[in-house]
Order: sequence, then structure tokens, then C-alpha cells
Amino acid sequence: MCARLAKLNSTVSARSAAETAQRQQMIAVAAYFRAERRGFIGGDPNADWLEAEAEINRAFRPEEPDMESGAIPRQFFQEKLEAQLKEWDGKLVALEQRAQELKTKTRTEYKRQLAGLSDKRDELRDRLMKLRKSSEAAWEDMKDGAEKVSDELRESFDRIAARFK
Repeated sequence: MCARLAKLNSTVSARSAAETAQRQQMIAVAAYFRAERRGFIGGDPNADWLEAEAEINRAFRPEEPDMESGAIPRQFFQEKLEAQLKEWDGKLVALEQRAQELKTKTRTEYKRQLAGLSDKRDELRDRLMKLRKSSEAAWEDMKDGAEKVSDELRESFDRIAARFK
């Protein structure tokens, strides 16, 4: 019995390692194509990696659960929020790099707006941490607050990105 369990554990570990290596390779390829699309000019490899990682996570995440009640399972919501935060981290890094290329007056305004984005992102990250620690009874209310901050952050990113294209 112990030998079978040990063999099963080593098989699972080997499979997990292979899946992790394959996932890392997919992220690396996606990051490469991001850099290639811009002609390998400008940009940041770390931002490319973070955005590629978010892209791969979205591609391989199971579809949203079909819940008759309309309620989103807690763990799925948390994972979705974590993936969105990673994607926004990458976008924020890219926007900060773009700010360095601007003239002084425009750069100052741009950095002020990026600081606001960073504050909103930190607020959302704090809400996610509280959500993880919340009781089952309190999580629905906390989820609504996190969704509100997430929507505000998405709108802010879109507005700033559109303004400085």
C-alpha cells in the first residue's frame, strides 16, 4: 500500500512539474510575441511577462461556473480578482515606462494619475485580502465592495490609456 502511494505521489509530482514547465514555456512564448509586435522597441520584459501570464491564466482557467442562483463561488471570484490584479500590475508598469518618455509637464500629470491608479489597485488588493479572511456570511457584502473598486479601476485604466495613446 505504501509503495503504491509513494508511486502515485511521484507520478503526481512529475505531472505537476511538467505542467508547470509547459505553462512557463507558454508564458515565455506569449511574452516574446508581445515584444515582437512592437518591434522589440521600448517596453519592458517584466511587463510583457506579467501580461502574458495573465493572458495564459485567462486562456486556461475554467469557464465561469453556471450557477442557477447567480451567485459566484468564493474561490472562483478570488482567483478571477487575483488574475485581474496581475494583469493590471503589468499594465501599470507599461504605463509608468511610457510616462518616462513624456515631456515634463505632461509627465507630471501622467504620474499623478498613475499614482491614483496604484492607490486604487492597492485598495483592491487590500479588499481581496479581507475577502479571503472573511466569514461565509460576510463575503457576499465584501465581494460587492471589491467588484465596485474593480470596476472603478478598470474605468480608470481605460481612461488613462486612451488619453495617453
